[in-house]
Amino acid sequence: TGDCYFASATYDKENKTALYGSASDYYETAIALNKIDVDYATFQKAMCDGLLKNYNEKIGGLKSLEKNYPNSTFMPAVTYEIAESYNMLKDNTSAITYYKKTMEKYPNSSKINDCIISIGLLYYNMKEDDKAFEYFDMMVKKDPKSEEAQSVLPNIREIFVAKNDPEGLEAYFKGIGSSVNESVLDAQYYEKARRYYYEDKNCDLAFPEMQKYIEKFSGRRIEP
Repeated sequence: TGDCYFASATYDKENKTALYGSASDYYETAIALNKIDVDYATFQKAMCDGLLKNYNEKIGGLKSLEKNYPNSTFMPAVTYEIAESYNMLKDNTSAITYYKKTMEKYPNSSKINDCIISIGLLYYNMKEDDKAFEYFDMMVKKDPKSEEAQSVLPNIREIFVAKNDPEGLEAYFKGIGSSVNESVLDAQYYEKARRYYYEDKNCDLAFPEMQKYIEKFSGRRIEP
């Protein structure tokens, strides 16, 4: 019966909250009976909690499953869903811990790419660019033609831009058989020289960079 309510909620968007609630109640009854497929019922109830945006309850249920049924076939999904729930709660550190745990314990999980990207994005949003780059680069090297790899390329580009490293930007994209828009490179090489001159007041570094820019882009200039 719980499964029927759960499935109905997928299609009946108008009444999905009530349907997930009913499904949760039936799964809870199955857990209390403690007869068969208790790990399944526990997992499904936790999923209902998550779909109802009760993320702390979802985490509690999944951790209970993790403790009581460590050999359950649901464990790869359990670990990943705990990570997802912490992510929804903006608990970045815990989310990263469980995404990494998914990758380490279940390397054949279908969620590995999602874990890599999620870790990269969490570090990126935490302004930890070196760690973010490690995971974005991992995704690109793992499956360079995939949609997932393509989705992180803008983040990689922005990391190089933030580091004021146009050479690194150009070399990285060349190394993966791609390229960076000429106007973007133009702007970044000029910006590197401009920062040395106007912000750092370092002529010794600024002049060689400006000369490099002029030689590379035939004198094209972007106003500071």
